[in-house]
Amino acid sequence: MFLIVEGVDGAGKTLASKILKERLQLHAPHSEIVNCRAPDGPIRDVLLNRPEGTIIDHQTELLLFATCHRWLLINKVLPALDRGATVILDRFTDSTISYQGGGRELGVDVVHNLLQQLVFDQFGPCIMPDYRIYVEAAEDIREARLAERGNLDHMDKQGLEFRRRNQHVMENQANWYELYPNHRFGSTKVARIENNGTLEELEQYIDSFARLLAPEIQTGNVDISHEAVSRRIEIRERLAHFRKQ
Repeated sequence: MFLIVEGVDGAGKTLASKILKERLQLHAPHSEIVNCRAPDGPIRDVLLNRPEGTIIDHQTELLLFATCHRWLLINKVLPALDRGATVILDRFTDSTISYQGGGRELGVDVVHNLLQQLVFDQFGPCIMPDYRIYVEAAEDIREARLAERGNLDHMDKQGLEFRRRNQHVMENQANWYELYPNHRFGSTKVARIENNGTLEELEQYIDSFARLLAPEIQTGNVDISHEAVSRRIEIRERLAHFRKQ
């Protein structure tokens, strides 16, 4: 199973991803649960911490995020899915479309078309998630969390208007995927997690969600549907292709 967790800064997305992994492992103890994050790999520090003297314009930033997605898929996500693991991916292309298309004002269509060429068309059904999970919180709560966090990375420091543009695009994407869950490779469900309350409330909600998912990921409870088998074959073929290069 492939789960993507999205949300704007301060919503609690990373925390929710960690709790989801813990609860899935609790309710499916014999299954492998892998938690990945984007960006990752050797470019993460350049993107988020910007070493002194490093200049990255917005278009270069977009290309670096696309590169990070490819690196993460080839090195972590696809190998884990090939093993039969459940993968929780903390941020993916929704964030790139929201942050670079909306926040950086490069244009949603421009960013989507680039990702279509460099990511979607290259990996196909391998990267169609079973769930898109959106962690959401009110703006005042998000901003308060960021103020308390300290040690903000480069993206966190871009300001309120930047985050508002991100939120607008992210919300549009969540609404679109709810209305149109079916795609040419199958179907992706949408789940929304409201994180305006306490940590205990968030944990309780995620625990209930994990209990629903657990039977599907239990070791031995193999999905033998045509769609699932086709995706496993596709994953193996793509990995073989990349390993030859």
